Amino acid sequence: MDVPEHRRWMYNRTGPRRVGITDVFVKGVDEFIAFACQSETTRARNGTIRCPCVKCKCKRFASPDFVKLHLYKNGFKEMYGYWTSHGEMLPPLHPEQSNDQTTCDEGYQEQCNQYEAMVIDAAGPSFCENLNESVNEPPNANIQAFFDMLLAADSPLWAGCSNHSELSVAVRMLSIKADYNMPEECFNTLLQLMREIVPPDNRVPLDFYRTKKLVSKLGLGYVKIDCCINGCMLYYKDDENETECKFCGSPRYTIKNISRGQHSLVLNKEMW
Repeated sequence: MDVPEHRRWMYNRTGPRRVGITDVFVKGVDEFIAFACQSETTRARNGTIRCPCVKCKCKRFASPDFVKLHLYKNGFKEMYGYWTSHGEMLPPLHPEQSNDQTTCDEGYQEQCNQYEAMVIDAAGPSFCENLNESVNEPPNANIQAFFDMLLAADSPLWAGCSNHSELSVAVRMLSIKADYNMPEECFNTLLQLMREIVPPDNRVPLDFYRTKKLVSKLGLGYVKIDCCINGCMLYYKDDENETECKFCGSPRYTIKNISRGQHSLVLNKEMW
């Protein structure tokens, strides 16, 4: 991605003799910090923004003052002329580009922000606060998993892909599997086909196990709740101890004989 002409200051951090930081760079960093802090996509991050320096590469959240110091010390990451991780939209590819293409780019950017927001929401506000406090420390397993998920949300499926990220494909594929009760073998075969028809250097998950493992880092768990065999009601909260459906009268359990007059109760249906 080219750097806009009016932002060439981003990579002119030091003077000719590599001594000191140029006034233009300092002014530009102030412009960036002001933009990032007022952006809709970063405003509600507990006072933190992504750090786009060479080391952090937009994967770490920190206070604006910390980000400013990192930029002074390390400079911006390569080719970050458009601040897409801080709410800025990509411009049209060409001046004569149609309105339909512009809408597509905006939709993709909105989708990327949506999956990044999903990762941050799954982490929770307390996690983000702790992340800000431990920003100078090496990342532990939880923080590293958070960074990995942000990378998966940001990483296009292959270089130049404008439709999906690694995370968006994993989530969509798991959703399709659940909606149509797709067998695991069919799921893996479909992923293999996808990998064959996209460029070789791609981030399509290898199989169901790896797809599920990627999304599991979001921490989205599940519970099992007993329900009526006909789908009338859940045996939940006030109805947790009921033994038959209040609407159709179907039993919650089936009595199964074991031997010598002994029997056990077998649940008829449950919801995951």
